[in-house]
Amino acid sequence: MRIRVFDRLTRSLRSIGRTAQKFGRDIRATAAIEFGLVAIPFLLTLFAIIDLGLAYTVSRLNDNAVAEASRIIRTGQAANGNLSAADIRTEICNAMPSFMCDPDRIILDVTKLDSFTDFDDDDKVGSMYDDDGVLQTNFNFTTGEAEEIIIVRVIYEWPMLFSIMNLSYEDYNGMRHFQSTMVFRNEPFS
Repeated sequence: MRIRVFDRLTRSLRSIGRTAQKFGRDIRATAAIEFGLVAIPFLLTLFAIIDLGLAYTVSRLNDNAVAEASRIIRTGQAANGNLSAADIRTEICNAMPSFMCDPDRIILDVTKLDSFTDFDDDDKVGSMYDDDGVLQTNFNFTTGEAEEIIIVRVIYEWPMLFSIMNLSYEDYNGMRHFQSTMVFRNEPFS
């Protein structure tokens, strides 16, 4: 009887061993398993590259749009036409593709300076963020008179897909703040 039990146990172990060998030699599903292991990091990397490429494009478009809108201030069209901050935000959006721009996400600060060296002085210009890094809400809109020095600061809030991972200090509650600044002297308009 002992021999039978031992014999059955030996046959069972051989059967398990043969099944394991068959499973080990079967390579039909290895591509699917390997893709399953690689797909998530690959797709995350791919979407992060697309997201950052789009963000870079929006940043450059924002810089160009601010330069175009600042020209309206520099040439006196804003002062003579009594344009408001909302009108300048609209001009910034007009210089960008319509699907990329929302005037409600544009923070605009237009301030008169006494000299070109003042733009680096926080006492005269002030930071757009408070001491805790939170965006302030009280901004100026002074287009100035002819030949006055003006600083135009714009923050465009762009929704980032991967900002939930907080990979950049520029991410604020799912938005990336793209900043553009123009300092110029108004032309001698009348």
